[in-house]
Amino acid sequence: MKTVFSAPRKLAGLIKFATLGAICTLPVLVSPVHAASLHFEEITEDVGPGFGDGLNRYSWSSASKDEYLYIGTFNLNFDVVQLPGYIEQISNSDQPELAALDAFRRLWSGSPVTPSTGGEIWRTKDGSTWEQVFKADPEDVGFRKMIVYDGAIYAGTANGPNGPAPGDGAYSALPPFNPTNTVDYTGSGTALYSSSTGESGTWQEVPGGPSSNPLNASNRAMAVIDGKLWIGTENPISGPELWSYSTADGWTLEYQLPSGVLAIGEIEEYNGEIYFGTWASGDGFELYQYDPDTQVATDVTPNVDADVIEGNQGVMQLYSFNGNFFLGTVNYGEGFTLLKTADPSDPNSTWDVVTTDGFGSEFAGGTPDNAYAWSTQIVNDVLYLGTFNTGAEAGVLGPDIPLDGRGQLWHSTDGHTWEILEDNGFDVPFSYGFRTMTTWNDQLVVGSASNLFFPDLLSSPYPEYLEALAPDELEELIAYLKREGVLDLKPEDYIGTRVYVGKSKAVPEPTSAAVSLATLAALGLLRKRQTAES
Repeated sequence: MKTVFSAPRKLAGLIKFATLGAICTLPVLVSPVHAASLHFEEITEDVGPGFGDGLNRYSWSSASKDEYLYIGTFNLNFDVVQLPGYIEQISNSDQPELAALDAFRRLWSGSPVTPSTGGEIWRTKDGSTWEQVFKADPEDVGFRKMIVYDGAIYAGTANGPNGPAPGDGAYSALPPFNPTNTVDYTGSGTALYSSSTGESGTWQEVPGGPSSNPLNASNRAMAVIDGKLWIGTENPISGPELWSYSTADGWTLEYQLPSGVLAIGEIEEYNGEIYFGTWASGDGFELYQYDPDTQVATDVTPNVDADVIEGNQGVMQLYSFNGNFFLGTVNYGEGFTLLKTADPSDPNSTWDVVTTDGFGSEFAGGTPDNAYAWSTQIVNDVLYLGTFNTGAEAGVLGPDIPLDGRGQLWHSTDGHTWEILEDNGFDVPFSYGFRTMTTWNDQLVVGSASNLFFPDLLSSPYPEYLEALAPDELEELIAYLKREGVLDLKPEDYIGTRVYVGKSKAVPEPTSAAVSLATLAALGLLRKRQTAES
C-alpha cells in the first residue's frame, strides 16, 4: 500500500532537512564541561590493585606536583584471618572489656595490630607508568596525609601503639581514669617526610614537631595557611596537638587539646580565620576558631538541634566553596551530616542542614550506609564528595559480609543540591569508599579504600601464616572463608586500592571540512527529496 503524504507533512519534512542544513553550517558551540560529563578511568590497571601488593588497601593520601601525581598508601591493618587469634587474645586477658576498648582504639588509629610491610608512596606522570618513590618502615603503616608546601611534598605517617603480644601482662591491672598506659605502647609515633623533587632516594624525615611526642599516632590533618604548614595530630592518650611549621622558623606548638579527645580531624581557612574540627571519644564533635597571635582556640561548635548532632563522632571534612563554609561528619549509625554556613565564627549563626543521613533522605541514591563524608575536592567550580559506605543496611553481598558496601561519588555546583556520579565503588567488590581526592592536570583523581577485613592469601605474610597452622586449624579457617564467600572471589578482583581519573566526555568541535561535508549532505538529501516528490 502506497503511503500518501499530506501537504503539512511534506512541509514538515522540508523544514526538517532545511533546518539540518542550516544547523550544519553554523559554528558548533561546545558547552563547558560539567560533572555529569565525566567518565572515570582506572589508571592503576596496568600495575595492578594495591600497586601490585594486596596489602596496600587504601590510597590514603594524594597530591600533585610538577606534572606528577603522588599517592600514599595504607598497608594492611586487620582482616578475618587474624580475627580468631585476636578475639582469643582479648578474651583471655585479665581485663577483657579494657582489652576490647584498647583494640578499638588501635584499629581506629591505624595502628599496626597485624603485620605490615610499611606504607608506600607511588607516583606517575603519564597515568599508566607508576614508580614507587618511598617505602616506610613496617611500623609506619601508611601515609595518612600528603600536601605540597614551599616547593616540597610533605607526607605524614600513622604509627600508633602496637598491640600487646598474646600472653603478655598488658591488662593485668585496671589503669586509672584517662590512662596513659592502656596499651603496651611500643610504637615510636608519627613521622613526617618531605622531598623537593619527589624522586626515589630524596625523601628525608622532618624531625621535631608532631614527631617529638611518641603518643601522636598520626598526622591526621594538614593545611597550608599564611605561608605555614599546619598539622593536627591524633592522640587520644595525652591529647591531640596543633602545630605550625615554616621552613624559616621551624616548629611551633600552637595548641593542645585535653586527653580523651581522639584527634584533630580537619584544618581549614575561611575569611582569613583558621578553623579546626575534632573527633570525640563518643558522640559529639567540636569546631574551633584559632587565633595564632594569641594562641587561643574559641569553641564555635554549631548550635543546632540536638538530633542533628547526635551520633556524629567527629569532623571528617572542612572546606570552603561557593561563599560558604562546610562541615562534614562521621556517623556510623545514621549516615554522615553535612552542614554549611556563611559565618562559622558565630555558633548561633544560621547553619543550613544539607543532610543528616548520608544524603539518604534528600537526594536520589543516598543512604545512611554513607558513614563518612570521606573526601572532597573542587575541580572547575564543581565540588566532589566521596563517601565511606558500610553496607550495614544495604550491603551488596548480604548481611553476613562485613563492610561490603560500595563507595559513592557525589557532585554539586552550589554545595546544597547534590547528584550522584558513582554509587557502586566502580563495581569493585569491597571497594567501600573513596578516601582521597586531588586535582592533577585539571582532572579529578579519586583513590579507593578496599576491603579491610578480607585477606589477600597470596601476599606476605599469609603464606607463612597458613603454613604454621595445624591441619585442623587450617580446615576450620577454610570452612569459615567458604561460608563467607571469600574463596569464590579472585584476589585480583577485589584486593588493594585503585586510582581513578575523571575525564571529560565533551563533544569535540567539528572541523570546517566536516561542517562543509555535513552541509553538502543535507542539501543533497533535500534536493533528492524535492525531485522525488515533484
